[in-house]
Amino acid sequence: STIKFSDGSVETEKEETNVFEKDEEGNTSFKRFDYGLGAIAGVKLPGGLFANVGYQFSLANISKSEESKYNNRALQLTIGYYLWQK
Repeated sequence: STIKFSDGSVETEKEETNVFEKDEEGNTSFKRFDYGLGAIAGVKLPGGLFANVGYQFSLANISKSEESKYNNRALQLTIGYYLWQK
């Protein structure tokens, strides 16, 4: 968090936490497992080059809190070269 004081000075405080680690009551902030949908498309270019693009979207709410909702999303890009071609 960042605090701005009236004299113009700024103080930043950073706290790291493991959201899957259990607290004193045995609870965690997030669910460990997730499920969703994904799609990928690609093209193979002459000379052995290829490129793929993909997207993944979570259908599950991974938050254990009733007041909040969190979904995972991912975008991927792969560029590569085939060493052995048929």
